Amino acid sequence: MYLVPVAVIVYGGTLMFSSGITVPLNALELEGIEENAKFKRITHEAMKAAAGVEFLLGLSAVVLGIVALTGTYTAVLSLVALLVVGGTGFFTGAAVSTRKFSVFQRHSTV
Repeated sequence: MYLVPVAVIVYGGTLMFSSGITVPLNALELEGIEENAKFKRITHEAMKAAAGVEFLLGLSAVVLGIVALTGTYTAVLSLVALLVVGGTGFFTGAAVSTRKFSVFQRHSTV
């Protein structure tokens, strides 16, 4: 049972290397649409935090995969690493979708 830990290591490494792409998504601007400055700042901080979380969870998946390769609780560690990888998609997806929906937020005149 070596394929699952190896797959977890590869996927965790991919998360670590791709964590930097989350922040440039924040720089995308739509022409002719003005955003609320406060909400834009909050979503920018959320995007930076999501990139950091993605890197750390990718690193933890790699570590769990390496420990699983040693033969110590292989099935349990592989399943925990897969849960970590799934959680990473949840956190990153939430931050990116919040940033993109900020464009559609209505501006109040107060």
